[in-house]
Amino acid sequence: MPWHLVKPLILIAFVSTCVATIWAQEEERPLWEQEALLIYSESSPEFNRVRMLGREDPRLSRYITALEILHGQQEAEEGPPYLAAQRLLRGLIEAEPNDAIGLAAMYYLARIEQSNPVEQDIASAKALYRKLYDSHRDRFFGQMALLKYAALEIYNDDGVEAGVLERIQKLEALAEDMSVPHLRCNFHRLLGEAYVAFELDPKRAYDHLQAAYELGLPVESMRVDVVLHLARLCEQLGDGEKALAHYDELILLAPQHESIDEFRAKAAELRVR
Repeated sequence: MPWHLVKPLILIAFVSTCVATIWAQEEERPLWEQEALLIYSESSPEFNRVRMLGREDPRLSRYITALEILHGQQEAEEGPPYLAAQRLLRGLIEAEPNDAIGLAAMYYLARIEQSNPVEQDIASAKALYRKLYDSHRDRFFGQMALLKYAALEIYNDDGVEAGVLERIQKLEALAEDMSVPHLRCNFHRLLGEAYVAFELDPKRAYDHLQAAYELGLPVESMRVDVVLHLARLCEQLGDGEKALAHYDELILLAPQHESIDEFRAKAAELRVR
């Protein structure tokens, strides 16, 4: 066979082998890690792997197309990009609502309702997030949906603070459902920071933020923010020893922080008490 005909066949075989290898590698991961790969990223290695897999999976390919249109990486055939993305995502859900792609599609439908600058509908977004969580609370996208729902529920779309403590307390009961480690961490951080923001029970704020800290905060700036909250909460609670330990950690963590002089002064003050 002439080389100009053989070369494309070799390329196709190579791509098929790569895709098969990627599938095998992904199937060895825990289910939630496999599902987390479906979170859109324009250039991450993880989502590039998903793009590769989509070459031999028509359903996955449609999902990728929907997100590329939504994020401005592909042109919509007609109408605004968000409407084209919605049509594709709804079609995926109608075909199979309970597989990873169906759950991811429902999550992104809710995101469109929440973030669409043309027809933003927070109430619909909250309803979709809650539906996704209630029906699939043990799955990655169910727990992602709970995080989004909780943020909207706590801070309320109309900005009303009345009843915020009751809203937070209802959500607290759901923390045990969060089995994905980094989502559980973020859920505790969200609750703890809400207690701080609304100047509610400092002990509950500390407990949630300490739980988040112990679960591991991968981003340094996030870790600094949480440790600073912990230090100030310990002062409020009258626990100078713990407050000192947190300020000492801050000095090591963030020597270039704009408030580093305050951290050093607080640590020095607490040492002589």
